[in-house]
Order: sequence, then structure tokens, then C-alpha cells
Amino acid sequence: MADRQTRFSLGLFSGRRGRKIQEALTAYLFLLPALLIIITFGLWPVLHAFYVSLHRWNIRPKGSTCVPYWLARIGLGAPQALTRTDCLGLGNYTSLLGLQDPPAVLKMILALIVWAVAYSLWRSRTTIAGAQKRAHVVGASVLALVGAGLLLWSLPGLLASGEWTYLVSIGLVLIAWLTWKGAQIYSAMRLGLHILALCALLGGAGFFFFVDFNRMWTSGSAQLFYSLIRTLFYSLGTVPVQLSVSLILAYILFQNIKGRGLFRLIYFLPYVAPTVATSVVFKRIFSLRETGLMNQIIGLFGLPPMRWLNEPKAIMPLLVDTLNGILKTNLVWPKIEGPLGAFLNGPSLALISVMIYNWWVYIGYDAVIYLAGLGNIPGELYEAAAIDGANRWTSFFRITIPLLSPTIFFLAIMATIGTFKAFNSIWVMYERNSLDTVDTTSILIFRTFRSNGQFGEAAAMSFILFAIIFALSKIQQRVGEKVVFYG
Repeated sequence: MADRQTRFSLGLFSGRRGRKIQEALTAYLFLLPALLIIITFGLWPVLHAFYVSLHRWNIRPKGSTCVPYWLARIGLGAPQALTRTDCLGLGNYTSLLGLQDPPAVLKMILALIVWAVAYSLWRSRTTIAGAQKRAHVVGASVLALVGAGLLLWSLPGLLASGEWTYLVSIGLVLIAWLTWKGAQIYSAMRLGLHILALCALLGGAGFFFFVDFNRMWTSGSAQLFYSLIRTLFYSLGTVPVQLSVSLILAYILFQNIKGRGLFRLIYFLPYVAPTVATSVVFKRIFSLRETGLMNQIIGLFGLPPMRWLNEPKAIMPLLVDTLNGILKTNLVWPKIEGPLGAFLNGPSLALISVMIYNWWVYIGYDAVIYLAGLGNIPGELYEAAAIDGANRWTSFFRITIPLLSPTIFFLAIMATIGTFKAFNSIWVMYERNSLDTVDTTSILIFRTFRSNGQFGEAAAMSFILFAIIFALSKIQQRVGEKVVFYG
């Protein structure tokens, strides 16, 4: 018996192939503790959160969950589970997004995903040869037919619910993409094709906003869409400012100036300081009293005191009111309801105050990252450019920016993700008088399960936010592949 086990072990781990198996098993044994930690504290909470999002769970759950309900549907469970259940399936998602025919929309999305995979296989055929190339071509063809079948299957439902308009928006975006790709082939018509692609893209975006998004706004959760718009304002109001200002600051600190080490430490301190403490300090800075620091600063320019964190009014109507007070005019900002009005009015002054805090925290951090990137640029390039007659501005735009593009790309992605899931500073700086005008999506999610006790709905909101962040990251990645220079 022992001889047989010895022969088996020698046969399994003998020779070149056996050594590879042994090395692979050893590596997986070393990775096992890390994998267990990732699964336990990373993957499992995500899967459980998705399971929660399929239910109408609150502080007092009603009863059986989806597994007993689905078993009862096929005759394998207790009949009571059919009437006493919290299972909603995708109900939380469809009610939040305002989908009229969820199965049809889901089939349409699956068709688009299948077509995307088919296109990826079709493109990869140019880098391989032989039997593998034929397999990719066949696989792409089969998937394209499957996608077409799914789309045809979804058409009756889309037509009956009026959600066929999604196909118009998607079609215009695809036309824009194909036209832009075609401009790379027909160089003589490049300018005209680029203009046509831009018009198609703007047309698709406008059609989606005024038709599709407006329908979702009306039939879905306007509160969720308002929070997404506030999150978008928060991101657009912080990311470009902190990236541009920190780049200029890093370029100045990179020069041979006295005390630059001290300046680097001072600018980095806001990032390592406790968020709660610094947020409370900024609440005092943005006090609505006339003696508040920010009110004293704007008073130097002849402006009246502002309510800052206590001001729920949007910035555009507020600017019109301020101009009326200074110039003694009677201008009126038009009142527009719905998503268009939310975009045109802009963020509230309370949210802008939180943005200013974000600038203060992250400009120094980004500057330090930029300094690390600047240190990797060879000095010989600047010397050669100076010999050729290039001035500082030319060297900055022709050498510094291209070679710093990987750092800019990294900071842009991290900053975008960070603003879309920002919570701590917004929550601490919140004032009741601002109502819900600073409630970004992360704050709304927290309020939904903490104040309302709707755990399933909050979990569904979380996955919707995750999908948006993932889509934005992929778009940034594709753009970065075209513009980022890795040397």
C-alpha cells in the first residue's frame, strides 16, 4: 500500500511537468490566506449586498427570501412562500430607474453585451493565425447572431412600452463611433467625418436626455436622479480644479526654490489631517454669520454675506439675486422643472462650499504625486529643448505634459472615483438648512438604509452607482489609451 502511494506521488510530481504542478500548488498554498481574506471581506459582502438588493428588506423583514420563493414557484417548496415573501427580484432596480418593461430592456442590454464580446473577438482575429483565428471568427459570428436574436426578442416589449427610444440613442452613438473610426481610413474626408461624428454624438446625447432620461425621471426615482446630478456637479466642480491647480503648484515646487521641502509638507498636510476635524473647522469658516471668515473675505470685494453651508438655493438663481441687490435690477432666473432645470440651475451654494473643502484637501496630495512624476522626466530633454530655442512654455506643453500624461491619467481616474463615492466630508459638513441639496448618491444611500430602513433599495442604489463608476472608468481608460504617452 505504501509502495503504491509512493509510486503515485512520484508519478504525479516527477519529470518537468510534475515540477510545474508542484510549483503551482506551492504558489496557490502561499496565496490561499490572501484569497480567503479577499473572499471573506471583499467578495462575500458584495455578493450578499446584491442578494439584499433583490428584496424588500427593511427593519422588520416580512418573511421568506428569494430562494424559498423560487423553490415554491417550481413546486419544490412550501406554498406559504408564494404569499409571504420579501423577494422582489429586480424590482428595486426597475422602480428606481423607471423601467416600463424590465425583461425587454434586460434582453436589449444582453444583446448589446453579446455584440460587444463578438466585436472584441472579431478584432482579435488580426493578431492570431491558424485554427485559433478561425475559432475567433466563428465565435464572433455566432455571438453576433445570438445578439441579433436577443434584440428581435426584445422588440415587441420595447415597442409596447415606448422604450424603443433607447435604440435611437444607442444607434446615434454607434453611428458617431463608426464615423469617427472611418475618419482614420479616409484621411481626405477626415474633417467632415469628424464633424459628422460629433453631430451624431451630440444628437444621441440630446435624444437620450430629453426623451429617455426624462421618461426615467418621471416614472422612476427623481430623488435618485437628483442625487446623481449633484454627484456629477460635485465631480465636475472638483476634479478639473484640483488637477490643474495641483499641476501648476507642482511645477513651481519642482523648481530650485528655497524652502520647497517645507512647502511640500505644508501642502500635503490637509490630506493626512483627520477628515472629521478639518470638516468641522471648515464648518466654522463657512459660518453664516457676518463675522465668519469666508463672509469677511468676500466682504473685502464689496459682496454681501452668504449663508454658505446653510444655503439651499442653486448657484445661478443666487447669482441673479446677488446681482439684483448690487446693481438694483429686477432680473429673474427662469424656473424650469425636471432634469433640464436641475442642470441649468447648477449646484447649490452649500454643495459648492463642500467643493472648496475638497480643493483644499486634495490639491496638495495631487501636487505630491505630480512631483514624483516630474522627477522621472529626464533633464536632458529640457536641455536639448533649450538648445533648440524652446522657452519654458514650449517645454511645459511639449515635454512636461506628454511625459506626465500617465500621472495625470491616474489622478483623473482616482479623483473621479473618489468624488462619486465621497461621503465623510459631505456628511460632517451637512447643515439642516441646506435641505437635501448636498445629498450626493452616497449620502442618499446612507439615508435610505439608516433613516428609512430600506436595506434592499439602498443596496440597489449602491449597485447602480457602481455601474456608473465602472462605465466612467472604462470610458476614461479608452480615452487614456489614445492620449496617454507611456514613453
